[in-house]
Parts: sequence; C-alpha cells; structure tokens
Amino acid sequence: MGHLVRAGGVWNSGQIVPRDWLKRAITPAVMIQDGRRYGYHWYLGASTAAASQRLELWVGGIGWGGQRLYVFRELDLVVAHYCGNYQKPINAASTVSCCLKWSCRASFRQNSRAPPCLARQAA
Repeated sequence: MGHLVRAGGVWNSGQIVPRDWLKRAITPAVMIQDGRRYGYHWYLGASTAAASQRLELWVGGIGWGGQRLYVFRELDLVVAHYCGNYQKPINAASTVSCCLKWSCRASFRQNSRAPPCLARQAA
C-alpha cells in the first residue's frame, strides 16, 4: 500500500488505484488536535528531519497496537513497522514510531545524533 501511495497508484507501469481517488484520499479533510490532518483513512503530517531541521511531509496509515505505515514521498521512502503494544500505554507506541521515523530520515540525511524522542526520555 505504501508503495502505491508513493507512486501515485501506479504498480508495474499500470494505474491500479485511480489517481483522482488517491489524491482525494490524501487531501486533508479534518484537522486533528496535535496538528496533523486526516484525509480519507490516511493521516497527513510533517516531521523534522534530523540534520537540517527541515520538515519532511508524510502520509500515514496508523493502526491499533503500534502498526504504522509512513510514506515520505519527497524522500521516495516507505516505512512500515509492526508493534504488539496492544495492552500498553499509547506513549510506548509513540516513542517507537518517533524513533523509527527519525532514524530513517537521519540515514537519508547522514546524521548520527540521538533521536529527540530518546533525548526527552533521558532528561
């Protein structure tokens, strides 16, 4: 799914998800309290890149228990992770998600500093 979103609905040179439908699905329809936006079953946000402090836009699917799918279209990057945090506090999944997104972006930006989510926990 992430690769289809990244590629505008194209797979193996064929348009299998209509481009117009995908565009509507990832267009903000609702604002969420934490500054993110929500399309049709897709979250839209931005995260700060490690070295440059540049915001990287992402489209994401967020499931229960820590399952996450992030698509950073400008980086040509799709990140999926599975967590089994079903009976744990939400901040456990959020910390994993923050560190994963930061680490992936950091590797693209060649930065070796610690993720800000871990720095906050150590303080």
